[in-house]
Amino acid sequence: MIRLVLVLIALAMLGTCQVKANEPIDWPKLMQAIGERESGLYRNAWNKLERAAGIYQMRPLALKDASDWAKDQGGKGWTEADLYDTRQAAAAMRGYYMRWRHRARTPEEFCRLWNGGSGWIYKAYKTDEYAASVTARYYQLVQQSRDRSPKLL
Repeated sequence: MIRLVLVLIALAMLGTCQVKANEPIDWPKLMQAIGERESGLYRNAWNKLERAAGIYQMRPLALKDASDWAKDQGGKGWTEADLYDTRQAAAAMRGYYMRWRHRARTPEEFCRLWNGGSGWIYKAYKTDEYAASVTARYYQLVQQSRDRSPKLL
């Protein structure tokens, strides 16, 4: 019941934002929304059950996917220790996106990918609440930054 209420609140918040769905992803805002949800922005977070590390709670398989993509591009990839450095964790998250970008073209799809893994598309119902709440926070952050930006006449 609580989960349903959270999903409904998140969906209502989505409706109040004036952000177009086809706009490019604002990565700093999306990473902030994910970090808030995953670890409360605590960079040394560790989830023993899932072996998820760092501010974004990256799991080992996601880390492997991101590192494999980076190595394919001539980079070095990342280790679990890198996930406790906020900049390295953000780079690893971006590498994960690049690896799976064909399955995550919108902020909502990336949230589903991040929460459900590369097979999220086959189990989207399991990522509904996560995607709704993180996406709502993302659009809220984007709208706040627009409200604060100077208006040109």
